Amino acid sequence: MFRFYGDIIIMKKEDYDSSLVYLNQSIEEYDSDMDVILANVLLLKGKIYDQKKMRQEAKRAYKDCIKLNNSTQAIVFAKEYLNKPYKG
Repeated sequence: MFRFYGDIIIMKKEDYDSSLVYLNQSIEEYDSDMDVILANVLLLKGKIYDQKKMRQEAKRAYKDCIKLNNSTQAIVFAKEYLNKPYKG
C-alpha cells in the first residue's frame, strides 16, 4: 500500500520509469484477497504507459484491470481508456 501512494507522488513528478518499477513490484507482491487496490494499480500503470505513448502496454494494463471484474471506479475508467487513451 505504501508503495502505491509513493508511486502517485512519483507520477506527479512525471518520473514514469520509476513509477513503473514500483507499480510492477507492487503487482508482483500483491497478496490481498481484496483486489480494489490492485485494480487501481493496474489502472495507474495503463495511464503511465499512455503518457509514455506506449499504447499496446497501456491496453494490456487496462485489460488486466478489467479482468478483475470488481465494482470499482477503476474498472469504469479502464474500459474508457481502453477505447480512448488517457491524456492526463
